[in-house]
Amino acid sequence: MKINPTALLAALAMTAATSAQADFIIDDWSTSQGPYFGHSWNQTQTGDMLSGTRRTFQQNTTGLGEVFGEIANNRLSFSATNGARSFFTTYWDGADRNGTGPHDFTQGGKNDRLRFDTYETNGSTSSYSILAKLNDGSFTRANIDFSIQSGAHSGAVEVMFSDFDASTDFTSVLWIALDFGAGGSANGAATHVSFGKFHAVPTPASAMLLGLAGLATTKRRR
Repeated sequence: MKINPTALLAALAMTAATSAQADFIIDDWSTSQGPYFGHSWNQTQTGDMLSGTRRTFQQNTTGLGEVFGEIANNRLSFSATNGARSFFTTYWDGADRNGTGPHDFTQGGKNDRLRFDTYETNGSTSSYSILAKLNDGSFTRANIDFSIQSGAHSGAVEVMFSDFDASTDFTSVLWIALDFGAGGSANGAATHVSFGKFHAVPTPASAMLLGLAGLATTKRRR
């Protein structure tokens, strides 16, 4: 079968366009926040993110070590010194903490997963999860894969909607939050975590099929 280079480029362009249209950005971290230091904080920042409001909450549970958090250069960074054990949560829940949705994370059924374009950790997080509140008032949660939590990792991470423990219907989301614990041992190991863009995306295969389908439709019209 002879492959037409022009047609192939057109299909790839349609695939990229389809992915861009479906891409639902929760936060690309373009709005800076912090830095914050200490044993606890609860700070809110308005800007270009889901609901227009981002809230970071941190509280030490045990230990005397300090915790650092900052959003800068399109990254969320969080670190804890030896001895600190704490919970760190980032909410996109609006000014009144009730959310600004409902938001359709699936974008009409195109998206089926949440993605961090970059996720770097030294493996000293004791827990890591994503929590969402849906329009019916229920909550649903998914844990990041333990193999990523328990060891050093650098690269993209995806969490399927189907991985959530309660409802997997992400067509009507009020708010969403990241929640993780610092310190992987009883004494609290030093922790470092860094995130890139957080968004809902389609499966790569479905984006390609949609692009090819669009190309086929165009050729038939000709």
